[in-house]
Amino acid sequence: MIDCVMCACNDEMIVIESDFDEDGIISLAMFYRGHRPPLTWKARLWYCWRLLKTGKLFVDQIVLRQAEQEELIRLLQASEKARHE
Repeated sequence: MIDCVMCACNDEMIVIESDFDEDGIISLAMFYRGHRPPLTWKARLWYCWRLLKTGKLFVDQIVLRQAEQEELIRLLQASEKARHE
């Protein structure tokens, strides 16, 4: 099953892909769907430097097994409860 949750700004979304039939894993990925202006040369060089320095770019996807799913649910429920107190 694939579903998505839009950001309040309507520029980004989280795509939720669940495969409950096989191994119960959920994949969360962030996507940008709006129109973003081209990066400046300064920003492009900064991204290149970050990759060269750390060997990593930004992570935009996470895979959750059952234990991590339960922890995410717990955190979201606690946040919702605190919001209403």
